[in-house]
Amino acid sequence: MNLKSDPFSHDLGKDVVLRLLSGKRLSKKDQSLYHKTDHFKSLKELAVDTYGTCVACGRVPSTTPHTVHHRHYKTLFCEDVLKDVCLLCNRCHRKVHGKG
Repeated sequence: MNLKSDPFSHDLGKDVVLRLLSGKRLSKKDQSLYHKTDHFKSLKELAVDTYGTCVACGRVPSTTPHTVHHRHYKTLFCEDVLKDVCLLCNRCHRKVHGKG
């Protein structure tokens, strides 16, 4: 289940796109810009449809906010939903990143 889009079609600016495509961890600013793209919004919908609940605790998106967790950043704009991302509730997402 791949979701592909042209990264240069999102009005991000060439410098931002090149940073996003570098495969390195994203700065908060670049992450925020990426999350505003139509691609990311479609990816989140696909992740909710695919997983249905938080993969760590089982919470459903209708009861608590959820986010798409990237296992790595090497495939931005061409993520495979089953290999590259998963759906986590915000609480579990903070735990994964050591903030909860």
